[in-house]
Amino acid sequence: MIFDAFGNTPVQIDPGLQLKDSAIQKIRSSKIIIADLASLNRDSRYFIRQIRELNPDARIVALHIYNEKEFIQPIIDAGASAYLLVNAEKEDMIGVIENLIKAKNGS
Repeated sequence: MIFDAFGNTPVQIDPGLQLKDSAIQKIRSSKIIIADLASLNRDSRYFIRQIRELNPDARIVALHIYNEKEFIQPIIDAGASAYLLVNAEKEDMIGVIENLIKAKNGS
């Protein structure tokens, strides 16, 4: 499985839910985090920064509805490792995660 290189499967975080202790623990212990930002507008970058502060080494895949650079770039600048549209195909998600694993391993 592609997640073996990270030692665990990705955790998906929905910002609509409050970050309770269990979510914070998952963020701190995860190596790949999928952040579904579709329910957020301009606050997306702040949510990514919160995740980044909790786990500076995690790879964060941000999912959102925007495909315009002026909305995507602030999310990347805030610390997302990758960005996909929220309705991306499964193969695209797998490809992004594989690329993050390769980048982590220096391939």
